[in-house]
Amino acid sequence: MSQITGLFPLQISDSLPWLFYWRGMASMPADPQTATLNLEQAYAGFDKTGNKTGCFLTLGALIEAGFSQANPVHLGLPWVEKLQQLVVECGEFPSVTVEATVLASLHAFVHILPHHPLVIAFEARGDQLLSSDITAELKMKMGLSLSWLSLQQGDFSRTRAITRQLTPLIHTAHPQATTRILWHITEGNLAWLTANFPLAMDKFSERLNQSRHAGTSMHDCRLWMLGISCALAEGNPNDARMHLEHARRSLHDPQNKLIQAELNGLRAGVKLLEGNVSSALQAAREGLTQAEETGACFLAASARIGLAQILIETGATEEADNQLTHAIYYADSTKACLLKCRALLVAAYAQLRIENEFAATNMLQEALAIAARHNYLAPDFWWRPRVMSLLLSCALRNGIETCYVQHLIRHRGLLPSSPDNENWPWPIRIYTFGRFSILCNDQPLRFDGKSQRKPMELLKYLCSFGGRAISQNQIMDALWPESSGDVAGQALRTTLHRLRKMLQHEKAVRLENRQLSLDINYVWIDYLTFLRVAHQPNATQVSLQVAINRYQGRFLAEEPESWIISFRERLHLHYLNMSEQLGLLLECNNDWVLASRHYLKAIGIDPLAEMFYRRHMICCMQLEQHYKALSTYQCCQLTLFSHLGMRPSRETELLFQSLVTDLRPANL
Repeated sequence: MSQITGLFPLQISDSLPWLFYWRGMASMPADPQTATLNLEQAYAGFDKTGNKTGCFLTLGALIEAGFSQANPVHLGLPWVEKLQQLVVECGEFPSVTVEATVLASLHAFVHILPHHPLVIAFEARGDQLLSSDITAELKMKMGLSLSWLSLQQGDFSRTRAITRQLTPLIHTAHPQATTRILWHITEGNLAWLTANFPLAMDKFSERLNQSRHAGTSMHDCRLWMLGISCALAEGNPNDARMHLEHARRSLHDPQNKLIQAELNGLRAGVKLLEGNVSSALQAAREGLTQAEETGACFLAASARIGLAQILIETGATEEADNQLTHAIYYADSTKACLLKCRALLVAAYAQLRIENEFAATNMLQEALAIAARHNYLAPDFWWRPRVMSLLLSCALRNGIETCYVQHLIRHRGLLPSSPDNENWPWPIRIYTFGRFSILCNDQPLRFDGKSQRKPMELLKYLCSFGGRAISQNQIMDALWPESSGDVAGQALRTTLHRLRKMLQHEKAVRLENRQLSLDINYVWIDYLTFLRVAHQPNATQVSLQVAINRYQGRFLAEEPESWIISFRERLHLHYLNMSEQLGLLLECNNDWVLASRHYLKAIGIDPLAEMFYRRHMICCMQLEQHYKALSTYQCCQLTLFSHLGMRPSRETELLFQSLVTDLRPANL
């Protein structure tokens, strides 16, 4: 008691209220209901005697006790209102220590109602209080409140600043076991929210053992929930499911609807990642109902986002949109950046599901602007690589936050949703049209050494089969025709090892069932998109233009090998056919200027393709540029004769005669 009086001077008449106060504080961790009864008597005594210090401290403790019970908002919010009235009435706290103690008591309150005016007012004083002359234990407890608030707001830089400032106190000040465990839960949450999953799991495992040794098992459920959250954000439903079972068994108070709401939300995520949509939907609805019953607005908004993700998978897009609208409204009103980013990403996914890319793009612009500003690396708490790849591919196609998106893709190891997106941060890019060049992690690969000659041959051979898997025997026959089977086999193994090392990516070349192929999840090749368009029966003008633009010259133009030549000619034939299709589409649209330019470019690619001279002549005649048409004919005539020793075809000659007739003066 003598230690207490040094902080909070007592009068004899105050002794009974203080006794009730400390009895309440002693029973708080294990029995918040009993704590509340004692604290209520303490508050009545302090209020009667006008002891403002006692009133402030007791109200803070009553809020902590109320928000730790089964019906937190119902039990805790009346005391919050009394505290707010007392702050207004007094204008200031009796001391910095009292103010810091009250703020430290708001940890659970901040977790449930982070937007409350009282929280906002205390947040503004947070940094100043942390730098004041208060005890290390009090600093850490206050840091818990401020850290949780910044985590929920999505301001991870502030959370890092607080943890860097206060974490050393764990080793020097030896805080209470409960404070230490809650602090490490906060560190673990920061770790998984910033996609540092190994660190998050280390915090989880270490503190779970610490909790057991310290006899503070009442926090085990929170620790297991940290493990679940980490596994879900990593996209690991198996670990999440295992942690969920432990969390259920370690639940200290089964009547606590707030914890039940969080567990149901996590269970919904587990079921969704497992593909059990109906169970996920049931859990998500239960979680949202419980969150609303407790009055936990932030948790309810987060639950709405989870429910919307599941509703989208069932096709209930209208209900999903309604849930997201409520979540975004709450996020806007409370400046909860991460919450809004998550909601907008889900809304964008819903639009992509119904092929409304324009609406999805608008939502992605807003969501990814927030994500890029804060460098969110876990923007979706239920990590589904397929969904994120779809969203980020759309962002790259539309030039949205390209640097951030590519960084996120690399950091999370996402695979592309389509092999056609050149802006995807491919580990390896191979250009074969008109040149042969390789980019590894966007840096040009040099391959001038003699030791690289055979790996380059192998790579070119793999490129020459349109991405198909090729048997080892076929490769050995082509590249080592003079060697025996064992010698050729060893040579292939050595060459494959060197190729993978040179490409700096082990997964770039696949070896399965004695067949080799380039893995299109990691390797982008310029001709693959070209071929896909070539095989489309009704390719659009846009897709034809994109594919033709990739064709900068013949495939591996300088290579003489027969296995390259056959593929080269096939690709060139596709180019001629697609160029003709595109030109005719432009002509049908009476776009004679663009058609003329297109045919001139095609002539530059293949000067011996006579049909392009003829089509260009027609465009010039339509534009009444007859002398240009005549020049094109003359160029065609000269090129064919000098290269092939032949004259233009009858069809071209007839067109020339028509041109001459148009040019002849009317009186001749």
